[in-house]
Amino acid sequence: MKISRPLLTIVVVIAIVVVSCSKIPSGILGKEKMARIIADLSIAEAVVESDYRTYAEDSTKLALKQSVFAKNHVTPEQVDTSLKWYGRNMDILVEVYDRAIEMTEEDLKQSALNSTTSSPSKPTSIYATEGDSVDLWTAPHSRVFAANMPANISTFYTVNDRNWQNGDIFTLAGKTHGAIRPVLFSITVEYKDGTKEYVTSSASGNGWERLRLPLNPHKAASMVYGYIMYTPDSNEVVALDSISLIRTRAGSGTENLRRKVSSFASDYEHLH
Repeated sequence: MKISRPLLTIVVVIAIVVVSCSKIPSGILGKEKMARIIADLSIAEAVVESDYRTYAEDSTKLALKQSVFAKNHVTPEQVDTSLKWYGRNMDILVEVYDRAIEMTEEDLKQSALNSTTSSPSKPTSIYATEGDSVDLWTAPHSRVFAANMPANISTFYTVNDRNWQNGDIFTLAGKTHGAIRPVLFSITVEYKDGTKEYVTSSASGNGWERLRLPLNPHKAASMVYGYIMYTPDSNEVVALDSISLIRTRAGSGTENLRRKVSSFASDYEHLH
């Protein structure tokens, strides 16, 4: 089964966690609960993509989505309300998706341990390919956001190999059709020294969006990950096509792009 892994490992700074937790209002699902639901929905989405014949009907997709809610003892309304709140609080949302990645990895490892097949497991990491300009997006390049789909997010990650260079630029792009509200785009990089940087954007409801993350030219990156997310209304269907994640070499204008990059370290310092 092919899974587009959600966003990745997190080194939790206790002070940030304390401050972040205090921001979550009553009626909004907590970070750990939200991360568990996102992980389960991402796996459910992968199930649909890998066995589309079984889940070709809207009723079967909806049943799968409802089973995730039932397992976690939540209602669709609670999840939708919470996702909208987290979407307006990007610093906390990044923490939630980092935790969701950990949970997904744990689930995959446990599934491999429980498997009775003798064939070797395929690696879950998505490695880059050679070239100065290459599309690293491995999931389908189009998708639909609708209330009957198991998940309202497309995620990705890619790990460093011999083809990466310090200062490379990653561009997440896609074209949306029929969206009432902005579509959320996010890219995060984790460096080998444990620090992280990220960029986010809220794309206009329709048309092209291109989000660029230029890596720090003085640091070696270990991985890049991110997501595209949209929470549709009950009767809304939004199409997203031409999705890509392009890695290019640093060029002119990189310094200006770096000014738009946020870091978890600077966020921590700002809180204190």
